[in-house]
Amino acid sequence: SVDDVWNLLTDYENLQNVVPNLVVNEVLELLPGSPSPQTHLHALDPNLSHAEQCRAIAQNMKGAILKQVGGAKVVGINFSARTTLEVREWPQGMPDFAHFEEE
Repeated sequence: SVDDVWNLLTDYENLQNVVPNLVVNEVLELLPGSPSPQTHLHALDPNLSHAEQCRAIAQNMKGAILKQVGGAKVVGINFSARTTLEVREWPQGMPDFAHFEEE
């Protein structure tokens, strides 16, 4: 079900068990979010750019800061990539204005 997939993807502590080639997955911080983050949509400053409005809403969303390392062997050569990322949950989807447009 959709709920099962959502629960799997938001179980940050266990992502390495379901994401192929994710070698390291460390939760640096869990972000609790506010009780009703979608209610912040009406309080946005219209003078902000779409990107700034999206960031303002995201600050109220549940999520995590993750340190991840991926690794794979391609044609006998080991590759790895590492990143630290902030993940925010948008259970109702991102607002239309928040989707990126091609530049």
